[in-house]
Amino acid sequence: MRRRSAGTTGAILAATLATLTAGALAGCAQGATTAPTGVPTPSPESIADEVITGGPDGVALPVETMGGPLAYAMDDGSVQIVTWGSSSCPPRATEFDNDGSIIMVVFVRSSAEVCTADYAPTTHVFGEDAVGGAVPDEASITIEDAEPVTVEIQRPS
Repeated sequence: MRRRSAGTTGAILAATLATLTAGALAGCAQGATTAPTGVPTPSPESIADEVITGGPDGVALPVETMGGPLAYAMDDGSVQIVTWGSSSCPPRATEFDNDGSIIMVVFVRSSAEVCTADYAPTTHVFGEDAVGGAVPDEASITIEDAEPVTVEIQRPS
């Protein structure tokens, strides 16, 4: 039986660890520069004129309605729709229509795979040009495949 000295065993162990580490780092570097397959298509961009994390400026959101969509007609002629969910993955508005009797807004859910675990309001601003002048009393809001929700359009003072 052949014996190895502590120095020889240590050198072999060090060489093995160096080889394994180099291989692991090369695999990490390769993965970092190679685009993964099967990446979901990003959700469509919002058609809202502006998307703001939080509620509309100057509006205290009612706690009892936290979770459901809200709609506000602002003094500047805009309509602002509030949705609730992760602040880093808000839904995206894909349709907006004002037929004079009701405003209809359709949202799709974010396709992001990683979202913050918070629950916050997001305000989707549709400017005066999109609204087209007269603001009706109600808005029908649909988030992806859910049933539409009809809400009264609030007019903050």
